[in-house]
Amino acid sequence: STQSTWAEKMLRHSISWRQNFACDRMLETEVFDPRFPAKLQAAFVGKDREGHPVYFEKGGALQHLLPELGADACFRWHIYTVERQRELMKLWQSDRISIIQDVGDVGLSLVTSSAAMSFLKRLSQHDQEVYPEGMRFLFVINASAAVETGWKILSPFLDPVVREKIHIFGRNYLPRLQEYVHLEDLPKSLGGSNADWHPIPAASADYCAPSPPKRLC
Repeated sequence: STQSTWAEKMLRHSISWRQNFACDRMLETEVFDPRFPAKLQAAFVGKDREGHPVYFEKGGALQHLLPELGADACFRWHIYTVERQRELMKLWQSDRISIIQDVGDVGLSLVTSSAAMSFLKRLSQHDQEVYPEGMRFLFVINASAAVETGWKILSPFLDPVVREKIHIFGRNYLPRLQEYVHLEDLPKSLGGSNADWHPIPAASADYCAPSPPKRLC
């Protein structure tokens, strides 16, 4: 069928791209600028109500990292974190991952920056092509009016299926977020009671993956 042919084409493209980008080697030997983990606070923080792992990061740090480190370095860090997500999905025997992006410090400067918006479009288009169907949900929390404006600009570039998985929550995000993630699985910094925090460090050799949960849902 046309759908299966398209899926096979996308899979071949994904495999070829990952080989050319040396993604597997990245998980073993890469060392990134320490400003990435320090500012983005990338970490695995528990599971959602369906048992999928949850990844967290402070997305607003991008507005500082882009001019400091450049788009290519930021893109490579992004790929590294996605590859860690894929690795954890295999470890947990999960076919999806949920993502929490805290954008509380995103200002109008990010939305009005042509370089930043171009970079975000690059990420969204790339992830749809190379990592299709890996995301269960994306929760954007602490969203301001500026973020809402940015979402209106970016959303037309997303596949409708992907767009439906994205939820934009404002400052009072916790009641809505609890519909998808138990409080016991949310870190204390987000209003939950989970003390576990598994950061993604700058050096890939220092990374330690969280163990699969005993309770699956």
